[in-house]
Amino acid sequence: MQKDYTRYKADELLQDDYFLRSVKHPTPESQHFWEKQIRQNPALKEEIKLARLILSNLAATSSGKDGFMNQRIDLLKKQIDSRNKKQGHSSRNIRLYTVAGLVAAVVAMLILLNIPVQNIEESTAIDYESIARNFDSQAGNTDQIRLVLGEDQELIIEKEDVNIDYSQEDHIQLKSGDTELIAKKDEAIRFNQLFVPKGKRSSLILSDGTQVWVNSDSRMIYPERFAGEKREIYIEGEVYLNVRHDAGQPFIVKTSSLNVTVLGTEFNVSAYPEDTEQYIVLVNGQVEVEIPGRDVTVMRPEEKFTLDAIGPHVSSVDINEHVSWKSGYYQFRQEKLNRVFDKLNRFYGIDFSYTEQLQTLTCSGKLNLTDNIEEVLTILQKAAPIKVERSKNTIYIDVKP
Repeated sequence: MQKDYTRYKADELLQDDYFLRSVKHPTPESQHFWEKQIRQNPALKEEIKLARLILSNLAATSSGKDGFMNQRIDLLKKQIDSRNKKQGHSSRNIRLYTVAGLVAAVVAMLILLNIPVQNIEESTAIDYESIARNFDSQAGNTDQIRLVLGEDQELIIEKEDVNIDYSQEDHIQLKSGDTELIAKKDEAIRFNQLFVPKGKRSSLILSDGTQVWVNSDSRMIYPERFAGEKREIYIEGEVYLNVRHDAGQPFIVKTSSLNVTVLGTEFNVSAYPEDTEQYIVLVNGQVEVEIPGRDVTVMRPEEKFTLDAIGPHVSSVDINEHVSWKSGYYQFRQEKLNRVFDKLNRFYGIDFSYTEQLQTLTCSGKLNLTDNIEEVLTILQKAAPIKVERSKNTIYIDVKP
């Protein structure tokens, strides 16, 4: 059981291994724990801020310029003095003449816990890819939708489409056709993962009311409820989002290469690991797209931000060609046929094999994804000079001579 930190001061926090681990490796559980502690005693929030301020200065001190240690400590004293004056304090539990000793103690604690001091400022990001790998190592292969509620609870959904609703305070509601299932939310905030295989689709309502449509062959990692100063999810694959507006709690979508920050808007994210590009298509509102460590791009409606081998670039697009899938259609214009069949592979969960010649053909049209694959292939054969052969579980596509 965790101890009571509600009366802790900054110097005590800095010498506590659980606090330091929470800074280095934050999780929804640890974030929820500290939010709960702050609700019990709001003054703790300022102590946590001060502790983080000291760690921030410590990280700067440990960047390899040891000769600046005394200068950094003097600056830290001034920062603490400034904070005290703003808060109307005449004295502080952290005595200024012991700051150097405190810094040394914190360094010793970080070394003991094997936490690199120089990375403290960059350590607040949750490592979603590690979480995904951890779940993958424990999960077997399945062609069904999987909802992982925690390390010991997983739901297998055999329907093609499922709607999942997190908007209720104490439970999660799952609906698919006439089937309905209720799952209890955990008291502590925990990560959930939704896996949607090829040939299936899903939709969610997150705890804040944000709506998400999840395309085939996609994964989404998210907390059961949002806590703290931001709402954050992680995506592999493709999703369409209608984000609930909340100016005080920005919504962030993370992929392996991009961070998308919004307040309230509608947009599409495509970030399949095997694809050569990741892209964002903005339907309405405004979003900021960041490649970590590089500049931020502000997008306008009907723009597409693409990150590929060339680099990042923005273009104007017909949004229907990128978001029609959520309404059950695949709309495309002058699309290479090999790309069309790659998309159909995900939509239907069927393997296609085609020759390189297929890349020389383009096609335009609109396919109803509720049609069976034979109907779709018939339409494509009328629109393009291709022949189709089926052998066991694979469909072979070739260009007519």
